[in-house]
Amino acid sequence: MSMWDFTIYHLKIIACQRRYIFKDKIWVIFNVFSYAFFGIPIFLFIIQSFKVITDVAEMLLPFVIEFNVFIKICTFYSNRETFYLLMEEMEEVRANRVNNFVVKYEMSRMEYYLNIFKVLYSRILIFAGTSFWLAPIIHTCIMKKFLGHDDFQRYMPIKAIYPFDMYATPYYEFLYFYISYPIFLSIYGSGGVDIMFFEFCRALCDEFDIIQRAADTETEDKKILIGHHSKVLKVADQLVALMEPIIFVQFLIGSLTLCVVGFQLVMSDDFVQKFVVTFLGLSVTGQLFFYSLFAQLLADYSTTAADFSFALDTDYVLFIMRAQKSVVVKGGFYLATLETFNDIVSSAGSLIALMQSFVA
Repeated sequence: MSMWDFTIYHLKIIACQRRYIFKDKIWVIFNVFSYAFFGIPIFLFIIQSFKVITDVAEMLLPFVIEFNVFIKICTFYSNRETFYLLMEEMEEVRANRVNNFVVKYEMSRMEYYLNIFKVLYSRILIFAGTSFWLAPIIHTCIMKKFLGHDDFQRYMPIKAIYPFDMYATPYYEFLYFYISYPIFLSIYGSGGVDIMFFEFCRALCDEFDIIQRAADTETEDKKILIGHHSKVLKVADQLVALMEPIIFVQFLIGSLTLCVVGFQLVMSDDFVQKFVVTFLGLSVTGQLFFYSLFAQLLADYSTTAADFSFALDTDYVLFIMRAQKSVVVKGGFYLATLETFNDIVSSAGSLIALMQSFVA
């Protein structure tokens, strides 16, 4: 069983497999159309309602989340051959890892915990997306069953500008059921790319840890150890380069999303909207945190070998020099670290206050 099975399962669902036949290409075109069918009208609504900041904030949240996932899928799709080759290379590195059985046992235990985490992470995304889709049903039940309002206005999780009345039958029913598809794409697209990144970071941390212990105990041939370290660094550098646009958009959108979520929770009087926004906000915050956490672990583990002194052994000089430079995952002006995550969360409050001042 490959370490990438869970990731590839998510990617195949959204037509991001390695090899394509004709029906898969049609599927890709349909996916792009589905995003455009909802994304463009929502964007037009945001532009038209720009002076009403509460309406803008309400629709900015689903729009930027969908845009974030769309960038992830497009980045992976355009570089899918490179990503799949990198997965194979990582498997080869793991297969040829240095022979430390104690560490291998510890790594297998950590892999077990990560497998549990991957399932939970995927389920949380599914729950957040489902709560967004079910918002109209929840709204209807509350208004009719509990509050006794039979003349309430139809509710949709999106506001958009179409050439037809989106609240009239049968357009309302059609849009409501059709919107489930881009939500479905977003869940599996984001889950697949996110879990792939977490897997890479965890596997690379394992390799750096094994190298550090082998170098400390001198249980491996020096040339084999140095060669293995070079391969691991090569994979890490390739991963950082491929993930740069995804990291940039993830942190940029995450920063904006936290502000919009906080603003909506403060300003909105709709219980259903607060419920949906809360879970969407928690999901995006969780994404930011785990991206920061795994990238931080990769940066820390990549320099562990440099903590040991091999001053008397000239064979290790190059090894130490390489290990002193940490593998930093970044995108644009964002560094994927826990410090960046803390800065984003701490600055969200002041931006929420600024947005409130526009309404006051």
